[in-house]
Amino acid sequence: MVSLIHARAITTGVPHINLGILAELPIPCHPLHIQRAISEVLGALDDKIAVNERIAEIAMELAQARYALTPATAVTRIGDIAAVFDGPHATPQKTPHGPWFLSISSLKGGALDLAESAHLSEDDFPRWTKRVQPQEGDVLFSYETRLGEAALMPAGVRACLGRRMGLLRPRSTSANGTLLLHAYLSRDFQEEIRRRTVHGATVDRIPLKEMPSWPISLPADNDREDLIAALNALHARITHTADENRALAALRDTLLPQLVTGKLRIKDAERVVEDAV
Repeated sequence: MVSLIHARAITTGVPHINLGILAELPIPCHPLHIQRAISEVLGALDDKIAVNERIAEIAMELAQARYALTPATAVTRIGDIAAVFDGPHATPQKTPHGPWFLSISSLKGGALDLAESAHLSEDDFPRWTKRVQPQEGDVLFSYETRLGEAALMPAGVRACLGRRMGLLRPRSTSANGTLLLHAYLSRDFQEEIRRRTVHGATVDRIPLKEMPSWPISLPADNDREDLIAALNALHARITHTADENRALAALRDTLLPQLVTGKLRIKDAERVVEDAV
């Protein structure tokens, strides 16, 4: 197809094509039964991705319910239990591959959806992580627009903070990332965010310099050990399903062009998919 487009392109001035040329291009098409077979093979991957997404949703709901069952009677300041950092105030040149440039759109109810983030180059990465590089257990949050959203930074993700994004880095394991995340997402702290929001002419924001002095309620020390263990297990499940879904999506995107072009037989693709799901 690409060679046909190049062969029919108008080369006067800037090479280009028009709708008339596109309309005349022949498009190779498999018989209907082959199309259905390809759809079934790839559909198995999509089905598994959907199941994993539901598992992650249930795990998050269970984590929120488990946290809500424990009274948050210990009031402290954010700065006493976590260091507060913000990200760069600019956007790097985005690249197809490389470390992640996190977006506040990736913060979804406690989980980090990397499908909403972009990449930056290895050359730019040191500059964008000069202030801080997110690490496992950090709590990522938005301080401009989408206020109240937060997510736990998973292991194995090499990334920098995006614009309008900050992070809380726990100071001790007694108030670790999972506990701090659910304290942040709790009804009481969400109300604290609303109360302290600065309403600007264009966007609402959290005053980061004041954030370390904000009060936040946590469960008492003697209630934390079992709670943290339960939250850690549920968030490990969420991270596992996210990792698996990225691998499944990459496999699907690899198989599709090979099946369409006939480079890979359907039977061979079926075996690959069976091993994956």
